[in-house]
Amino acid sequence: MLPGRTIVRMLPDYLHPVVYALNEGSGTNSGTLLALNPTNGAVLNEIQMDLQPTDMAMTGLGDSN
Repeated sequence: MLPGRTIVRMLPDYLHPVVYALNEGSGTNSGTLLALNPTNGAVLNEIQMDLQPTDMAMTGLGDSN
């Protein structure tokens, strides 16, 4: 589905047409947070995180943490 990435968590955004996916990265490569199109899985945006992130949460306002 997403070549070169290891997805460890997925979380839907109920206020926007987006699914967030957490890529753990590997070795010295940083993990990333991806914003995905929920209908076709296309990557809408990707930001770097720390090494091997393991979890994420969404607030009631729809802000990701």
